[in-house]
Amino acid sequence: MSTLQRNPQFHAQIYYTHACLPIRFKQERVNSLVNRRTEPHWHEDYELIHVQEGTIGYVLQSTHLILEKGDFLIIPPYMMHYSYAADEHDCTFELLFIHPSICEHQPMIYHQMIQPMMETEHLNYALLKKEPLLSSEYEKVVGLLHE
Repeated sequence: MSTLQRNPQFHAQIYYTHACLPIRFKQERVNSLVNRRTEPHWHEDYELIHVQEGTIGYVLQSTHLILEKGDFLIIPPYMMHYSYAADEHDCTFELLFIHPSICEHQPMIYHQMIQPMMETEHLNYALLKKEPLLSSEYEKVVGLLHE
């Protein structure tokens, strides 16, 4: 099995939704992607994926994952990854990109949520299967981004 290697040519620039806040929210459908997949890439931001309907596949370096409705995936900065259609059906999912600089002003967020995940020896991403509490909090954050 091959491992995706980070290479400068695969850097993806994130264009933020709000000029004063390095965050981007985006809704996506697998059927709207060219060839029903993204190209391998990396970026400087944390990426949170929330599956609304259907299933989607992700490759994170050499790890293959299948996400289903209600699942969350958190990808850390600089990790090579791509997504693809997991089956013949469409999938609706949301993407939330958060630049690490946001943690400079909110150390509690970093120390309680991000640092523990990144410091786990064999874990360099987080897959949360159908977490109702997280889903509720996530919906609140997304609601604020739409205001």
